[in-house]
Amino acid sequence: MKADTVDLAAIFGQQVSYRIPMFQRPYVWKEETEWVPLWDDIRAVLDRQFDGTPANDSTPHFLGAVVFDQVLNQAGKVQSRYVVDGQQRLTTLQVFIAAARSVAVELDLADAARMFGMLLFNEEFLVRNSPDDRLKVFPSIFDREAFLAAIGDDASAKEQLKGHRIVEADRFFRDAIRSWAAADRTPEEASRRVETLSNVLWKLLVVVAIDLDAQDNAQVIFETLNARGTPLLAADLIKNHLFQAAKAGGADIDALYATYWQPLDRSWWREDVQAGRLKRPRLDIFLNHWLAMRLGREVIAHQLFREFKRFLEAEPETVMQLLDELATYASVYERFERETDGSDMERFLYRLNTMEVTTAYPFLLWLFGPEGIRDEAERLRSVAAIESWLARRVILRANTQGYSSIFLALLANLRKVASPTARDVANYLRGLEGERGYWPSDELVRTNLLTMPVYPVLLRKRLRMILESIEEELQRRASQEVPAVKRDLTVEHVLPQHWLAKWPLPPTDDEVAARAARDVAKHTIGNLLLITGRLNTEQSNSGWTKKRKLLNDRSTLLLSAEVRSEDHWDEVVIRARSERLGGVVTQLWRGPTDPYWS
Repeated sequence: MKADTVDLAAIFGQQVSYRIPMFQRPYVWKEETEWVPLWDDIRAVLDRQFDGTPANDSTPHFLGAVVFDQVLNQAGKVQSRYVVDGQQRLTTLQVFIAAARSVAVELDLADAARMFGMLLFNEEFLVRNSPDDRLKVFPSIFDREAFLAAIGDDASAKEQLKGHRIVEADRFFRDAIRSWAAADRTPEEASRRVETLSNVLWKLLVVVAIDLDAQDNAQVIFETLNARGTPLLAADLIKNHLFQAAKAGGADIDALYATYWQPLDRSWWREDVQAGRLKRPRLDIFLNHWLAMRLGREVIAHQLFREFKRFLEAEPETVMQLLDELATYASVYERFERETDGSDMERFLYRLNTMEVTTAYPFLLWLFGPEGIRDEAERLRSVAAIESWLARRVILRANTQGYSSIFLALLANLRKVASPTARDVANYLRGLEGERGYWPSDELVRTNLLTMPVYPVLLRKRLRMILESIEEELQRRASQEVPAVKRDLTVEHVLPQHWLAKWPLPPTDDEVAARAARDVAKHTIGNLLLITGRLNTEQSNSGWTKKRKLLNDRSTLLLSAEVRSEDHWDEVVIRARSERLGGVVTQLWRGPTDPYWS
């Protein structure tokens, strides 16, 4: 390895092409966090040139480090280097130089424009047979069109790609340079400022350039330096590690990237989504689940890259085989995320995520992947067993610790079965014992729903999901179809939480006991509805007559229909309804002894 502190003339002034490998991540720098600080740094150097103190005019400014790896070049071609680290910085500097060139052209400063151009483009006569080498920095495919538009002179191309970060960076820097150089200044002053900017870019901005030798490990260098700049995803490190291994093995990494990984660099995969109580990039979450599936054990999120490296070292398969498998399971995971609203699988995944059981995903990847259960009906029967086991345990507020181990053990169990079916899934789950694993019986579920104050003891989103599921089951019974119930409804008490003013107790010898019984009954499932937030506000603590009328006029749900059919509403009616709904729940989420699993 050779490390030198060099100015931009040494980086971009020579005839060289810095190639950003296809497997590097797309351009991600932003205005507030990167462009503004970079411009502030350059402005500080420029200001020194005009502060009347010549002593510090030649003091350079350090911009960070870049790492280059060797590329074998054919004789007569422009020298090339792979960018191992620093692609965001190099790309931004090129866009900045191009913006300065645009301003120089606007001001008709031909010499300055030519000086800027020499930092952007190699000599044409050297690249006649290889036009890609014309660029000092040759970006990856994701950013290539935007980069070419940004450093070029075609305004229409920039307009078409408006919104791309590279094109927006060009706009930001052009506006900043134009304002600094020419706003309210004479042509002579503007010319002097642009020429000063040219000198600063050539000589007073420096980087540490690290050139790797053949024996240097580019991946180790990359990992060591990745904490600088915009943080990398674990997926970025995994991608780089995989393709460095492929490159070392002599593979065509451009072809591998285009075939297997390119779809995973779409912005959809980099979006932050909820994973339990935290938000993480979707691609990192998928890789976490996939690796747990492969290893058969839990993978801690912050150790994902380290665990992946160990896995890759231990596995005999080729990088191409591994990339092919990742692409296959990525399509499975994407199917989960893009299920049609109201489908059986979408309904299951919604309920699973509401119960916050993301530890089931490694098993689900296997189940719906090429090694799992092939028959779609059997797959859906399998997830129905999982949903029943989980939902019944939610209703009983059973211990959720150890779910990861349970699902990984289920995965290991089914891998041993020659042709697994849903019966094998159900058999495993009903064989679990103890507080952390038992599958609650019909009797336990009904008894708990009869008396449990579910409103204060269950998380609101889970209680709402249970009521939504009951409504969908009632609609299925009525029409054999299961239209999706809106998921923005609120949970409402029929007998209000604050009932004393408009819901007087009947005459009783023990008013204290009657009030206590009513305060318990009001929170049981038999007293709860799903309604819109607006209707919830309108009926609030109203008496029974007004509530019944509003439900008749405004609610079409079957959960409401059985309520508004009652002549009166009290603890006896509430208990009867709790018992009925408990029966619906035990048929919706079939119990461990149900013949359906046989």
